[in-house]
Amino acid sequence: MSNLMKGQQIPQKRVESVVKIEARQEIASEGVNAIEVEEVIPMAVEMEVKKAPLKKKKAPGARASENKRISNINKNSKTRKEEDKKNGVVKVKKEKVVEVKEAAIPAKRKVGRPKMTHKQKFIAKIIRDGKKNDNVISAAQADVIYYSVKAANRAKSTNEVIWWFKSVKKMQDGVCKRMIILMAVAAIIKGKLGMPKNINAYKDRSIEMAAVQTANLSTYFTVAFTGLALWIGYNTALNTAIFNYGQKNGTGSTALIAAAKVKVKASLNLFMAYINALAAANQALAVSIIETALCVVIVRNPPKIVDFKYTMGPGTGNIRLKSAAVNVDGKRVPGTYEFQYGIMTEGVIVWVSLPSQKNCKILLTGMSTTVTTYFRKRSSTSKGGMSAWSAPISTTVA
Repeated sequence: MSNLMKGQQIPQKRVESVVKIEARQEIASEGVNAIEVEEVIPMAVEMEVKKAPLKKKKAPGARASENKRISNINKNSKTRKEEDKKNGVVKVKKEKVVEVKEAAIPAKRKVGRPKMTHKQKFIAKIIRDGKKNDNVISAAQADVIYYSVKAANRAKSTNEVIWWFKSVKKMQDGVCKRMIILMAVAAIIKGKLGMPKNINAYKDRSIEMAAVQTANLSTYFTVAFTGLALWIGYNTALNTAIFNYGQKNGTGSTALIAAAKVKVKASLNLFMAYINALAAANQALAVSIIETALCVVIVRNPPKIVDFKYTMGPGTGNIRLKSAAVNVDGKRVPGTYEFQYGIMTEGVIVWVSLPSQKNCKILLTGMSTTVTTYFRKRSSTSKGGMSAWSAPISTTVA
């Protein structure tokens, strides 16, 4: 810290250059030989400049970099504003949008019940059918029945059907089990349109169908098809479009025929749904109702369980026999199975018995591949007793 008083100036130090004193001729002292003295001309003083070592410039920190960026933005913005002012550029301010809140008016609810989904309709039908059979079915039970019936309708192979029956058999609820079997197997007869591809035949068939509905000689269609009048009008339009096209006078075209056919097809689809509803409500007369309406009958037969069958392999000379489970009073129950195979000798089948077993299938190995072999089976249970031998099935083992 400095010891100077207030107002006192710092004393200046005068630096004088060091000059080597040499004797000059005009001021040489007496007795000094001036000839041998070298005259030195004083030169400007050379100051030694020390250079500081270079230091690496430190990178600015994050805060310093941000400040620098902001200052550059402000500088550029100020410059731009000055240039805009010189050039006569005027900045237009954006108008502030004021949001006005209005009271929301709720949509008017349609009068009546909301539209039911397919599942809701089906569950309601399950509950109604249960009441007809003196069974009180809850919503939870109806839900189980609904999904089980859907699984039955999706079955496409024998194995899938067998799996479905096993899953139903394991159910603990007897009411659900009975309703599932009833609803999965009962409504099996349906119909389809089966319309011809030729446009003239298509038109004629549609007109004949509508005429049958109008006459109602069978009294099946007392509750008339609601779209009948509109359907007849579409048939007339299609007939007119086909007639005009046949005149070849420019009044008809294939586009007009196609447009008229689309409308007829929509009415036919609604009509088919109407016929299938009548058939489902009266399965005893379903075939007659569908055929009277000039439609094609579709019979979805319940799955057929083969009582006794065989499959070849694996390998040569091997065959696998399989029997259906024992049926006692309409129920499949465990039992004991006995298999036999035989070869025809002089017109008589000589049977060879195999040991009885609990399993309903057996694999036979080392069978002859040159002659026809016959197979049969029988089963027994504690309740049903021993059954008779089944009808023989025959094949040549591959």
